Amino acid sequence: MTATTNGSDGGPNKEMGRPKETHRQYSTLDSRASPCYPSRQASITFGRGMKVYHGRQTEHGCAVDVEENGECTSLNPRNDLRRHSSEFNWGYGGSGPAQLALALAADVLGDDERAQEVYQRLKFRLIGRLPHEEWVLTEGQIRSAIDAIEQERGHAL
Repeated sequence: MTATTNGSDGGPNKEMGRPKETHRQYSTLDSRASPCYPSRQASITFGRGMKVYHGRQTEHGCAVDVEENGECTSLNPRNDLRRHSSEFNWGYGGSGPAQLALALAADVLGDDERAQEVYQRLKFRLIGRLPHEEWVLTEGQIRSAIDAIEQERGHAL
């Protein structure tokens, strides 16, 4: 299906020849909110107000969206805290997964200091084990992993 508009002669004209999308594709630089993943109904499944993180491989690299209350934005990479990589990645223990772990920890915790204390361990505990093509994590799953990391660290002190 292609979006159409009426031309000056009243007949349909293709609008830039692009197919109409059911959900918007995001790059890691697009932070505008828009409806997201309508078929998954994550906000209904996981509870209103709980964030759900969707990671997927695209033709341009890895993309991570944050869904909250049915709206999606791209995850802020938080290069202001530390720049390991210019893009996210997952499934191994490198710089792209470190950037993703930092961004997720900062977003879930809302505390940059705590995020910087736990993200490297979060990378190995959770991010490095994610499947290559796509994944979904809830805010609760990430928070549980961070809580376990902080408890282990507390026992080690």
